[in-house]
Amino acid sequence: MPKKQLKITSITIFLLLAMGFTMFTSNFFRIKNIEIYRNNIQTKSPELEKFKNILLNQNYFLFNTEKYETQIKKFTPFKDLKIKKSFPNTLEIKLKEQSIIANLKNNNKYFVVLENGQITNQDIPISKLITINYISDKNLIEDSQILNQDQLIYIKNAYFYFRKEFNQTIKEIDFLPTAKEIHLITENGTKIWIDTTIEFDSQINKLKNAQPTLDFRKKRFKYIDLRIQSFEETKQKIIYKD
Repeated sequence: MPKKQLKITSITIFLLLAMGFTMFTSNFFRIKNIEIYRNNIQTKSPELEKFKNILLNQNYFLFNTEKYETQIKKFTPFKDLKIKKSFPNTLEIKLKEQSIIANLKNNNKYFVVLENGQITNQDIPISKLITINYISDKNLIEDSQILNQDQLIYIKNAYFYFRKEFNQTIKEIDFLPTAKEIHLITENGTKIWIDTTIEFDSQINKLKNAQPTLDFRKKRFKYIDLRIQSFEETKQKIIYKD
């Protein structure tokens, strides 16, 4: 190899090594800024504060966005979270919020229920949302998941099915996790007891077939218990108290 070409090759290798060394060791390429966006608007997020120490000062080129997206999603209430690297030392985090589906009251403290079943603190209940009363001696903790997807779907479907069949507004829903039942509370305060281990439509249909004897729209009952099941269609039992 001619001396001139060897010199050029040596210089090129040296520059590449120097560049590589600089890329992976220089503080200039350490993550220094984290920008958080909700709906394309830059904002702050208390939920992400605890992760800043993990994300900052990492090398820009070695930073694995998918790894940290997965880790952070596990411990935050967001529906989706995307991390994008912005050269030379910035992370852009785009958040997609969980939808709020209901108020939740537990031992005189209010929360809101997110679509994934997690709860967050709420000082005042949101007027346009139904309130679920979580009946338990247990004091709930913010960000805990107190309803799984099956429970959420059951409560939602029972709520809408009852409204459709009786054209009746439900004020609140008592949720009793230990007893595995819900109580739909009507406009006049009548509580309709439903067993969440049994199909809700079969229980609500019993009440429909009991009209007009048990017309809760005209008369207030303390409760109407639809939980008792019978294998004989003509002998469906309903317990109620005036």
